[in-house]
Amino acid sequence: MRPPESGPLRGLLAALILPLLGSCSGVPGKLRVLAGNLLAGRERRAEAIVNYMGALDDDEAAPYAEYGLALVYQAMHEDDSALGRFAAAEKALEDGGHAGLRYSIHYNRGILRFEQGNYSAAAAEFRKALEYEPGHRAAKRNLELSLLSLERQGREDPAPAPPRTGGGEALFDYLRRRETERWRSQEWTGGEPFSGPDY
Repeated sequence: MRPPESGPLRGLLAALILPLLGSCSGVPGKLRVLAGNLLAGRERRAEAIVNYMGALDDDEAAPYAEYGLALVYQAMHEDDSALGRFAAAEKALEDGGHAGLRYSIHYNRGILRFEQGNYSAAAAEFRKALEYEPGHRAAKRNLELSLLSLERQGREDPAPAPPRTGGGEALFDYLRRRETERWRSQEWTGGEPFSGPDY
């Protein structure tokens, strides 16, 4: 059995929650973070920022609000602001716990550093992310790609940073090309003629 799609559910949540947040200043921080997440997902970044900022006063929600702000700034290619918010989210977590959020902070900071062409810092961030969530394949692949890029950069003249494509797409271009080449090399080359039924 397949779970219901999140699109209609997300729309229903937005329809119920967003009107409540428009004029109410006493909304709990966690609810503001949820609203910020919904708005950021719909690329309504200014409204998302307002909701995340409103959640910063709630001690429990503040790390998540800072992280949400960092992601919005990262999507807007405001690297310095994003890095500052990642640092603030990490500082708000000094009491311990929250391994998933800690992983996400380091993982996304690694993406940002890679996009800037700072492969050494990217590798360090992916390593740190793997300390919190050792089983995540994406962080392992991105660590390997960062190390390969750092090695290649050491062999060649320093190249300019790769173009910003948003969402970490630059990290996977290399892997996509490699997979395409691998599958092309395994394509059927002929051999015995097919004698089965023709549908």
